[in-house]
Formats: sequence, structure tokens, C-alpha cells
Amino acid sequence: MASNPSYLCIDNDSPELSYFPSVNLEPSPNVTGGWQLLYSGSGAALAPGQVGVGTSYHYTNLNGASFMVQWNGTGIDLMGTATNASYSISLDESPLPPSSYNVSQTVLASLNDLEDAYHTILLTTMITTPSTPNAFITFDEAIIAYAPPPTADNTTAVPYTINDSDLAFMGLWSYVTDSTGTSMHVSTSAGDRVQTTFGGSAITVYGLVSSYSGRYSVIIDNVSLSRAPISSLSSMRRTAHLR
Repeated sequence: MASNPSYLCIDNDSPELSYFPSVNLEPSPNVTGGWQLLYSGSGAALAPGQVGVGTSYHYTNLNGASFMVQWNGTGIDLMGTATNASYSISLDESPLPPSSYNVSQTVLASLNDLEDAYHTILLTTMITTPSTPNAFITFDEAIIAYAPPPTADNTTAVPYTINDSDLAFMGLWSYVTDSTGTSMHVSTSAGDRVQTTFGGSAITVYGLVSSYSGRYSVIIDNVSLSRAPISSLSSMRRTAHLR
């Protein structure tokens, strides 16, 4: 009997998602220009480095705006809402019929029982009357499903945290505490590295997403990926997930 899938939530402001176009770095809401990041408690950013308060979400009323999620697994749920608007979805560059989206009140699409492989999903807005009040699409998070490797069949995934003491920081890292009381290692020098080893089928890296963040790369078992955790509002978010 095959193992049950594991699930991972990717927040809408994670650098693992791509928005086209994105207006996150603008100092005021601009939902007519693209995808805007807002927080339920603090709204849009008024200054660089502002800390987001409440629940984050992206929304837009621009026709033709899109966002993309790439993941390795067997399913995905796109959580959000469409108000006086519609959208199209393609999976691995193939358009899907709307009847396959499995839409519900807070779910834009739910695709399951996919091949356990690397997938790309693209959602594109279809807002033909952007002047209509409250015509917009909101995106909250993506929930991905992935199966354990064959060698871990009939097992249950048990997550554990790798402590700072088990990480090797190389370079000019500093240790700081921000205004919210969150402590973290910070680097402002290109080439600084942090390294660890682990046994398992997946690893998630958490870090700061803000308007001051720079690009970084992650290498696992000689496979590399690059990310840019840039956002108008600051928050601690998942910055990479590899399996």
C-alpha cells in the first residue's frame, strides 16, 4: 500500500512564486497595474522595510495578469477567490478546461492525482470589466501535495528543525534581532554561505522577505536554484523548499 501524501503550504509572498506583472515595490496600492501585496492589518507598504501585520494576500483587477507556481509533487490547491472575474489555468503548458478546476468558495483550483514529477501551473486573470466595482482576483496560498520517495513507502513524514548550532556559517554573517523580536543571521556580503547536512526526502529554508533582501542561490546534492526574496513588506517566510 502506498504512503499517504505530505502537504506543504506556500504563502502568497514567498519567493517561490512568480507574479506577472508585480507592483509589490510601489509605495501605495496599484491593483490596476498588476499583483499587489497587502496585509489585512497594515495594508500596502508605505515605506521600505515596513513589517506586514495580519494575513497577507495578493490581488489584482488587471486583465491578463498571471502568477506561476513550480513544484515537485502530485497535486496542488490554489487558495483564493474570484469576485466578478474569471481566469484560465494551464498545467505544464497545457490549458485546462474550467470544469477541471474543482472550484469552491475559497479555492481557485484543486488538482490532484498528478504524476509525481516537476510541474508548472499558471493562472491568468480574465477581467473584461475592470471598471466594475469589486472586480478582482485574490490569491492567498498554494498547498502542494508530494509523495515520499519509493524507499520510504508505507511511512509517515516526520518534520524536524535543524538548529542554528547545526549550521555552519561561513563569511561575514552577523546575528541581529529585528523590531518584532525575531532573531536571525544576516549577511550583506556576496559569497557568504551557510551549510548543513541532513537525512530525509525534503528540506525547507526560512528567511526574511523584504524590500532590502538580495538574491541568493541554494545547492542541494549539486542541484542549484536561485531566488529573490524581495517584497514591499517585511515578513519571515519560506524562501526555498527542495525535495
